[in-house]
Amino acid sequence: MPKSLYQKYRPQKFSDVIGQNHVAQTLSNEIKNKTFNHAYLFSGPRGIGKTTSARLLARAINCEQPQQGEPCNACRNCKIIIDNQALDLIEIDAASHTGVDHVRENIIENARVTPSVLPWKVFIIDEVHMLSTSAFNALLKTLEEPPKNTMFIMATTEIAKVPPTIASRCERFTFHKVSTTELVQRLQTLADQEKIKVDKEVLILVAQRSEGCVRDAESLLGQLLTLDDKHISLALVDIILPRINLQEVIGLWQEILHNQTQPALLRINRLNDEGVVLTDFTNNIIEFLRGLLLSSIQGALVSLDSFNLDKTASKELATELKDISPLVISHMIDVFLSALGELKNSVIPQLPLELAIVKLTVAQEKNGAEEKRATLKNPQSPKAPTTPAVQKIHSKKAETRVPAPAVSLTLVQIKNKWSEFLEKMKQENHALHLTFQVSRIVEVKENTLILGCQYQFYQDRLSDARNQTSISKVFLEVFSCPIILKIIIDKKYAPQITAAQENIIEPSPEETANVWDLAQTAFGASQK
Repeated sequence: MPKSLYQKYRPQKFSDVIGQNHVAQTLSNEIKNKTFNHAYLFSGPRGIGKTTSARLLARAINCEQPQQGEPCNACRNCKIIIDNQALDLIEIDAASHTGVDHVRENIIENARVTPSVLPWKVFIIDEVHMLSTSAFNALLKTLEEPPKNTMFIMATTEIAKVPPTIASRCERFTFHKVSTTELVQRLQTLADQEKIKVDKEVLILVAQRSEGCVRDAESLLGQLLTLDDKHISLALVDIILPRINLQEVIGLWQEILHNQTQPALLRINRLNDEGVVLTDFTNNIIEFLRGLLLSSIQGALVSLDSFNLDKTASKELATELKDISPLVISHMIDVFLSALGELKNSVIPQLPLELAIVKLTVAQEKNGAEEKRATLKNPQSPKAPTTPAVQKIHSKKAETRVPAPAVSLTLVQIKNKWSEFLEKMKQENHALHLTFQVSRIVEVKENTLILGCQYQFYQDRLSDARNQTSISKVFLEVFSCPIILKIIIDKKYAPQITAAQENIIEPSPEETANVWDLAQTAFGASQK
């Protein structure tokens, strides 16, 4: 009967289990020194070697001639275990035997009987976290006082669901996901043993798709090897593993960045009509944005190496990243993560992505339009302003002088309380808080705070009528007086330092002096 690759090439020694050297070395030493325990608990993601290691441990403690802590795989005991003929090796799937009756019948009662053939009776309980509370309680007494020559090896993917009373009585090992490099090496070995040439790019693609899971990688490789019995090329692999369409992802990124709502929506609907799996496409977007986020922080496109960008695309992205705050990219990732969670249950497949695009491009603009329409339908007599208005200007020259209130604020006072203002704004409105973080204080003049920002949508957000109320409220709470806010759109204004990094400036004795002198002192223009 034909076997899958992960069954055909299952590790036969601890040293064959890739990516888990800390487990293999410890277990080998315990076998070699005969210091092994009566109970073990293996935890970690699926498909990385937990059950395989449990079987190797059962084989090693029963081996007649262990070699440096490894089973010999040649003695009688090793062979009957390899051939699945060992009555003293009992494997139990806790997912299908969750009740206390199953535990009593299959484990507790069976453990009381001495081993019949092997020196040690071994119970391997897979997915042990699925046992019921009463089943765990029944098992606890056996773990506390284990029968002679009996070992329990438990494996779980959800260690948090295992009661502490059980976990504390076991020797615990945490298994980790396997790196892409180790997976590629493992897949290359299997391809060589199957005598089929596989392109290196194919192996890398399989390893990346497997996300650190060895079993998934080996199963996927076995599926690809059926395509040809001599050579597996990257073009051939597209039949089973369609690669990320980088042009589509970059195109959507460009459309969102430039607030091109309609083209972005048309792109999503076209991809849906073409049969593209939108969950995979959304994952590709998130992966791409994550690469952009890390690259913007590192100052180079190092985190986008896996996308194999050509020189032109790399140059364009590098130029764009210079003018984009990491907070903007972080916000995009948040929106697409929410859309990814909603895609599974959406009646209209593309709707969550369409909503995500709208949120990232026109949401603030529509809020302002609705406010204007409401004003036109229900005109009211003008009232005396009780809160400061946010004025939009497009250059430094387009400033409007406003009579200063009785209490005058200085730049030093604003900067000293700016971290407090940001913190309160975060509690009041998280989106506005992010907008203020990516803006920069330019100057304070006659109780008018002038902020510089890079993009039009920042100005639109701060100018929205609904947001003005929140801004005014927080200003009054922090500064105890109203203030007028003006926004300058200029590419040279980089994001402002965060509240955690902001250095509080102590008021100078000349605080009542000319505001321009104070501004120079605050920004360090007059000091070298």
